[in-house]
Amino acid sequence: MQDTMTEIELLRASLAGSKDAFGRIVERYQPLICAIAYSATGDFGRSRQLAQETFIRAYKSLAQLRDLEKFRAYLCRIARNLVDKSIRQQRFDVIRDAHPLEDAASGKSPEPDPSEIAISKEHQALVRQAIEGIPEQCREPIVLYYRRRRSIAQVAADLELSYDAVKQRLLQGRKLLKAETASLVEDVLTKTAPGKPFTVAVVAALPALAPQTAAAGIAALAATGPTPLSKGAIYGAFAGGIFGGVAWILPTSFMAKDWPAAAITLAAAALIFLASTTLCLRDQGKRWRILVWAMIALCALNLAVVNIRWNLWKKALKQAPGFTPPTSLSRWTINLAIAAIMAVLLLITLRLNSRQRKQTAEMRPQSF
Repeated sequence: MQDTMTEIELLRASLAGSKDAFGRIVERYQPLICAIAYSATGDFGRSRQLAQETFIRAYKSLAQLRDLEKFRAYLCRIARNLVDKSIRQQRFDVIRDAHPLEDAASGKSPEPDPSEIAISKEHQALVRQAIEGIPEQCREPIVLYYRRRRSIAQVAADLELSYDAVKQRLLQGRKLLKAETASLVEDVLTKTAPGKPFTVAVVAALPALAPQTAAAGIAALAATGPTPLSKGAIYGAFAGGIFGGVAWILPTSFMAKDWPAAAITLAAAALIFLASTTLCLRDQGKRWRILVWAMIALCALNLAVVNIRWNLWKKALKQAPGFTPPTSLSRWTINLAIAAIMAVLLLITLRLNSRQRKQTAEMRPQSF
């Protein structure tokens, strides 16, 4: 994926189901989100878990964010809500207080960086105690300051505060750190900044969004209006729409051990993807028309696979131990369901196509 992609383009590709694009978003914001979580909890393991959950929730609910320019505030709000909920739950968990610090992370939390593993429990406890002795408004700037390599400007940008406000809070917070622990706090916070292992773990934990990626791919294209898309954004949008439209076929084929159907479906989807993106890159002005034909091809592919393989799937799934196939659904019921879903997607596409043409016409200079 191109390094020149803007944050908005990365978010649009993420909407279309691109985990790689969202991984780039995680890299940008993981110091901020981990700092928010750690500043409130003082627990490295627990803060990693909360930060991971923040990114997963943001990924799953990204389609609900109408203005992608406000993603930073949206992400921080999710993090703070999760932290507040976790703190409230901890107050009623008496047993948890007897656990050592490293046990606070659940099995789902990302693996710590190698540098973090080397930090002793005693040092972690000392840093936690030192951070808790600082006023709340100074904690996040202090943690971010050391994890952002002493960049006040970066901390100000992360927290959306003025440079002077951050500088004042840093001075206030550092004055309250005892001389004997100040260097330890700096060393530990610098070493525990989330790195590549955190990013990889978060991306690996992202759920598959197959049911909504087809619609999200259309939404990603719609968000640009008549504005040209980058190559990466086109690939991400069409990949989400096309492969999301056939994603349900693959697990069904695998459970029925119908390898030919899975292979043919993947090959056909890949051909639709290659043809669509190639044509779109040649002439972006026709991207809506290309998307309409891609949706029609997807509909035909789904209907063909269902009509040819449905009875075979039902028979195979009936013989699978512990699995109850949807025997009450007839082949024609599935046909109608697929046709209805594709019809809705086509209507959305055509409506957005009409809106884009109107926007393009309004942008043209008028002669008087």
